[in-house]
This record gives sequence, C-alpha cells and structure tokens, in this order.
Amino acid sequence: MHDLTLTSVRTGETVAFDSRTFVLSELETGPARTVRTVAAAASGSGEIFSDAAIGSRKITVRGYILAEGETEEERFTFLREMRRLLCRVTDPAGAFRLSRDGLSVTCSADAIPLFATKPPLTGGDASGFTLTATASDPRFTASGEGFAHDGAARRLAFPLSITEQEPLVFAVAESRSPGRFSAFNTGDIAAGAVVAVEAIGGDVGNFVIENVTTGERFAMADVIAEGERITIDTREGQKSVTSSRRGAGGTDALGRIDWTSSFFRLPPGENVFSFTALGSAEVTVVVYPAFLTL
Repeated sequence: MHDLTLTSVRTGETVAFDSRTFVLSELETGPARTVRTVAAAASGSGEIFSDAAIGSRKITVRGYILAEGETEEERFTFLREMRRLLCRVTDPAGAFRLSRDGLSVTCSADAIPLFATKPPLTGGDASGFTLTATASDPRFTASGEGFAHDGAARRLAFPLSITEQEPLVFAVAESRSPGRFSAFNTGDIAAGAVVAVEAIGGDVGNFVIENVTTGERFAMADVIAEGERITIDTREGQKSVTSSRRGAGGTDALGRIDWTSSFFRLPPGENVFSFTALGSAEVTVVVYPAFLTL
C-alpha cells in the first residue's frame, strides 16, 4: 500500500488517501519533459543547440470520496464538504505538495478537480473525481533522507530522516592535514548539499573542500575566525554562503569566497570529499537527494 497525500502550500490543509474517505484509483506521474532551445548562429550559417534541460511533468490523480453519515442528507453534506476540501487544497491559484512514500513534488492544478456527474456507486455513497496538475520542477525530493558513512567511525542505514533541528551528520573530519570522507546521494539525479565549516581552537585559513568524485572545489579566500561557522548551500535555487557572525553585510559571506569556487552537485552514489585548511576545522556535509522517478 502506498501513502499519498496532497497538501496546500499556502494553508497547510491536507487530503490523505487513506481508503476510508479518499480512495486512490489511479496516479499518473508521467515522464519529465526535456527542453532544448535553438538559436541562430552568429554567422547566420547554422543553428546553435543549447544543452537539454529538464522540463515539467504532468500529473493525474483519479479517485473517489466515500460518504459518511447515517442519513442521506448527512452523506450528501459530507461529500460536499470533502469536495470543497479537495478544491481548497488544489486551488489552481496556488500550489500543493504531492507526497507518496516519503517522496514529494510541488504542483499547480491545471483546473479545479472534475467531479463525476453520476455517482459511481449506488445510493450516492461516493463521488468520483479527476485532478490534473503540472510540476514545473519534476523532481521528487526526499527532504534529506540518505545513506552515508565515514569509514571506520560508523555506518548509518538508509533511510534516515533529517530535520533542521537534528541534522544528520554524514561525515565529520577534524584535521590540520588533508582529510577524506564519503557522502552518498541516494537519489537518481544530481543533488545539492549543505556544507558547514567551523573553526575549532583558533582561526582557520586557506580552507578548501573538493568533491574528488567530480573534481569540483570550493575555497574560502578569507580567514574563518575561531568559533565562526560558515555554511555553504549548493542546492538549486538556494545557493548561498553565510556566516554565523554578523558583519557589514549581515551574515552574507559570499564576498569572502575564492572566485574559482564551484557550488558543486553530487551525482548519484558515493561522493568522496577532501578538505585542507591551515588550522583545525570541523566539516559537515548533509546531502539532500532528489528523484525523477518514484
């Protein structure tokens, strides 16, 4: 049995397909479209094709709402209120999260749900509906579930849930010499990560972290003060570098990075990291997997 919920991004109201009130009969997530743009060559003697990009995904949900109540009037009223709930959650003017088995994607309804004009069951005890929606970002995300290990220190089993209050430390290294550790992307598409660097027992200079698997590196051009924590977010749409200390630019530390730095992505599978620093630093990497398929 698969758990399916629809949650309004604006209000937080939720429709849960629990086979008691809302019954799922069909879910079509469809393939993610690929988008490729074409432009005329500068010389006018041909065309230039850009790299293919991941496009949107069409989603269709079909199901039934089962009536509750002793009398016909009570059942009619219940169905009406549940239809209104479904319409509020999937309001085309807003967005909703479709979640299934711990994976979710943000959608916008193409229109209000289409309800059957005739009850599919006798006695008016159910109301059939069809909902179509579009996910502009077709990736199903797992909200930080993952698997990782840091060699002999410990092993962690998948899945593990990461929350902002209690983040899962995938790998921690404390060393004045180069240190290596592994972080795993359990998704099926390249994903971003949040890297935290904290200076321990003194200032830290020349900090460099490299994804050895891809060859991408990120470096700080400025000294990290003792006790300061630098957070590097490489997730799509959330790229940032911030400091735990407030300076002239607030907590923004983007101006303190080396211009050759790359906001690296982690391909699916094991990613080996190394870091170097003048001083003792604690490095934490938290992976946020993404999925194109359920």
